[in-house]
Amino acid sequence: MADYFVTLTIPANTPLSSPVSTTVTIEGDILVGFYRLIPPGWAGLAHYRILHGIYQLHPANEGAWDTGDNIRDFVPLNWKMPEHKVTLTIEGYNEDIAYDHTVYLWFRTEELEYARPTTLFKEMLTLLKEIFGVES
Repeated sequence: MADYFVTLTIPANTPLSSPVSTTVTIEGDILVGFYRLIPPGWAGLAHYRILHGIYQLHPANEGAWDTGDNIRDFVPLNWKMPEHKVTLTIEGYNEDIAYDHTVYLWFRTEELEYARPTTLFKEMLTLLKEIFGVES
């Protein structure tokens, strides 16, 4: 299991038409999900989303943006990464005209054999059948 931590500070009055962004490169086979911290004070005025290229990972509905206020939770994704090493982009905009807001994200990845133990078990069973000549 690997952990990747990233923050995005979204300046006050950042328009939707010109969001700020940062990137994080993660490694693994499965992006299990991420922990998020949206501190108190956002009041639903700042917004963020997570992309891989043009593909939106979070929120799941294309074109949507996540927001909130005083949120600490885990967001499960279980996304099979297209490559072992990928770069994610976190974008954000802020309707608050007075205050910057920061989102804190902690991504968790797994290797396939740990994330999907049944796959490894099926491969071992197939190998044993071949060794002992058992028909399926």
